[in-house]
Formats: sequence, C-alpha cells, structure tokens
Amino acid sequence: MRIKRIEHVAIAVKNLDAARETFAKLGIACDHEETMPAAGIRLAMLPIGESALELLEPKTETSQTARWIRERGEGLYHICLEVDDIE
Repeated sequence: MRIKRIEHVAIAVKNLDAARETFAKLGIACDHEETMPAAGIRLAMLPIGESALELLEPKTETSQTARWIRERGEGLYHICLEVDDIE
C-alpha cells in the first residue's frame, strides 16, 4: 500500500460557525456542510489544494465527537489518508 496524499485533517470543535469564521479570515472557505444525525455531528469541509480541513461539531452530548472534546478538548481528531489500494 502506498500513501498518495492527505485527504483531509479533521478537527473537533465546540462551535462550527466560529471555527468557520476563523478559517475564513485566513482565506479558507467552506465548500460543503452537512448534519449527520446518526453520528450526532455537524461537519464542514474546507478545501486547501488537494486536501481539506474537516471541522466536526457535536450535536448531541453522547456523540463520539462530544466525548472526544470532553476528554481531550478541541483539536486534531483524525487524519484521513488516500492510499492506492486499501486492501
């Protein structure tokens, strides 16, 4: 397996709108936003070149992202790598 690129870097945030505003001031705009009720999150994708930042805001106190923020605080949640062969 060969790593081709960083697909996205996910950041857990308490307030998605405030985080989007911060990145917008740096010239990094959101191109996609959605709410995922099953996961209990709201997310925004901010493309940067061939990669993206993914901002994750918990929408329920029981979501995995909410637990992450309670235990570790806001910040790096995961890094998604694109590979040539997942098998």
